[in-house]
Amino acid sequence: MKKSAKIFLAMFLVLVFATWAIGQSQLRQGVSTPKIYYQDSAGWVGSYYFTVPTLTANDTLVGRNTTDTLTNKTLTSPTITTPVITSPDATYGIASVHNYAAAADWEMSTSEAKLLLLTTSSGNATANIIAPDVSGRLFVVRNARDYNVVIKKSGGTGVTIASNKTAVVIHNGSDYIRVTADQTH
Repeated sequence: MKKSAKIFLAMFLVLVFATWAIGQSQLRQGVSTPKIYYQDSAGWVGSYYFTVPTLTANDTLVGRNTTDTLTNKTLTSPTITTPVITSPDATYGIASVHNYAAAADWEMSTSEAKLLLLTTSSGNATANIIAPDVSGRLFVVRNARDYNVVIKKSGGTGVTIASNKTAVVIHNGSDYIRVTADQTH
């Protein structure tokens, strides 16, 4: 091979490798650098650094600006900016007043079962408040009657609140129990 051909081949190889090396540091999608490039109306822009986590066979890497449901994921440090609680069990109304005509039981309605403060008035004998059989359910019972009132689940024994007293009760998984002693109101 002639000397000039060898020089040409050597210069060609140097040029090819130099071009390849320059291209490696400017490749899109973060191939050779951790910088992520994206395209906007002005062209390719690089502004994010990204390290790909180690993935297993069943992992999914999500990189879209969409709302997706991810199942079986653990958030280690979540920031919730606008929480919305939709469970009716987590929403307590303020109060309900029940007037007893006699010693009849107060069977709580679905909407009354969401209240926190239950107030009783009138009546001429001890009566019952039949509350929902839901573990953890909490009520403040204000008995403004001249007779005792018992708050309990259907068929339970419950808690007796003395006349003209207030107490906090909670369902313990089997029936309502007292959280506080009767207090004068």
